[in-house]
Amino acid sequence: MTGTGTQADPYIITSVDDLYSMDTLGSETTYFELGADLDFNGTPYAEHFSPIPLKCLSFDGKGHSISNIFVSDPNGSVTVFSVPFSTNTSISVKNTSFSNTRLVGNSIAFFNNTGGSSCTLSLYNCTFFIDMNLRGSCCVMSNALALTAELCSFSYSGILNTSSAFFSGAALNRCHFHLDLMQLTGPYYGFNNSDVCFFAYSCTVTDSYITGEITGASGFSAYGAACLSAWQSSFSNFYSALAFTNIPHCMWDGTYNYACFYDRENAGMAYSRIYYDEPQVFLPLTTAQCKDAAYLQSIGFVVEGGD
Repeated sequence: MTGTGTQADPYIITSVDDLYSMDTLGSETTYFELGADLDFNGTPYAEHFSPIPLKCLSFDGKGHSISNIFVSDPNGSVTVFSVPFSTNTSISVKNTSFSNTRLVGNSIAFFNNTGGSSCTLSLYNCTFFIDMNLRGSCCVMSNALALTAELCSFSYSGILNTSSAFFSGAALNRCHFHLDLMQLTGPYYGFNNSDVCFFAYSCTVTDSYITGEITGASGFSAYGAACLSAWQSSFSNFYSALAFTNIPHCMWDGTYNYACFYDRENAGMAYSRIYYDEPQVFLPLTTAQCKDAAYLQSIGFVVEGGD
């Protein structure tokens, strides 16, 4: 691996083995960059995956991808990147695509703080394609980390067996979220005990949108719900084009600070119960209205701008 790990001369990662060298070469001040796409297929980690040590100040993918990570521990905890620092630090991950990631576990944390410190993780211009079979409760994207994301795309598919948050306390700006999830039923899935709680515990979501579909398994409770937001999350200039199949209710519990809307034709009756804090500006629009830039501007939604 070339480079010295400084900002002017970062370590250049060109293989999966190089990726794991962050454990020995990295520190709170080290810079790493990808110099090639990395494919886990055909490596020893394809069948026996170990968490990747994210031991750095900055990880810049330079537009490259990390693909074909498969981790299966149905009764255990699954981590893709571990953050090992024992002192408070900030880490930046940018310009990286994570594709064809398959995770099976009782709990899942894509980024997991294993060092016990108060770390901040900043994501910029990253793309995540994650297929999962989640059997227990957890926060999917990060554990014990203060997470921020800007200009990122998050795509999730797979099966959820119990209640989980995808983002907890995160600050999310100019992001796209796409869901293709099967939600399984259970004995007590009520309005406050559902499989999905996508934005939880005071997330702030700005200039962002969510698409895709959530499907309830056969026999899903008539009192069941997909809880998309709860516990004091707030939204500004946000919209939802989510569709629901065999899901009787969807709960959005939050504060809507500027014009936010959802496609009521796409959502169907699932949006029959929505809980707000003032001001109440999560508006039900027709599909045609959702696609009409002039109309959206007339209700205060910012249509243009940004990168």
